[in-house]
Amino acid sequence: INVKTDQLSLIGTLSGSTVGITRYNGGPELQLGVGATDATGATPSLGITDTELSNITATTYRFGDTVSEGGLRLTGPISLGAGKTLSLLTSTVNSSQIVQNTGATITADYLRTEGTAVTLTETNMVGTLAGKTKGQAFSFKNGQALTIGTADGQAGVDASQSTQNVTLLTTGGGISGTDPIKGGVLDITAAGNASLMGANAVTGFKADVSSSTVKSDVFFKNTQSLNIAAGGINSYTLLGDVGLWLTSGDLTQSGLVSGNSLVVRADQGNVTLTQPNAF
Repeated sequence: INVKTDQLSLIGTLSGSTVGITRYNGGPELQLGVGATDATGATPSLGITDTELSNITATTYRFGDTVSEGGLRLTGPISLGAGKTLSLLTSTVNSSQIVQNTGATITADYLRTEGTAVTLTETNMVGTLAGKTKGQAFSFKNGQALTIGTADGQAGVDASQSTQNVTLLTTGGGISGTDPIKGGVLDITAAGNASLMGANAVTGFKADVSSSTVKSDVFFKNTQSLNIAAGGINSYTLLGDVGLWLTSGDLTQSGLVSGNSLVVRADQGNVTLTQPNAF
């Protein structure tokens, strides 16, 4: 089921394997959650309240689209049941971004986000994340262990357009995945292991697992030249191990690496690590 409208009052129910709601005319901001409003005038919006969301039954909840002008804003918390996918979409028209207000957290097993920029830095509770940006950065914060995987047809996180940075932060577990992350500098902060062994394609990498309460390791695979970015790789607090594998290109560093041990594999390039690393 796909609904296109600029105003919505969902009194009845919508049911389907995938239920999508988007704007009929580009321009209005699409709002989701408590406080979402339908508004016209200088700041138009299409609002889907938490009450209206509870009237939808689906496996995939898809809001917005990748063609229409207009951003997407979470105005209040959204929580979906087990096994459900939330898909948040905007286009590249007039820098249509995906953002969330303070406290407007997402709880979902699967989340797909795609827009000019994605900035979801409240403490969300997502199991599997996939996303894409189109010319600007991708930032996401989670309060539990996070898997970079596939959701609503999108595999991994892609910020490769204009080589934008990807920032991933977890406060309650590690970060793992075998689907690729693409972009500029990948900045990982995790309260657990960071293991990203897919066909990643980033220009820089930095990771900090020092907030973990148990020994946590950092393992990363890349398909092109990689610079250990300023800030480096920190697994030293509880003596975690670090492993870096480049299937192509050279490994260099701007930031230092600290931990229990470092293992490096470069299949088709040079390794130049000249910072005061600590093991």
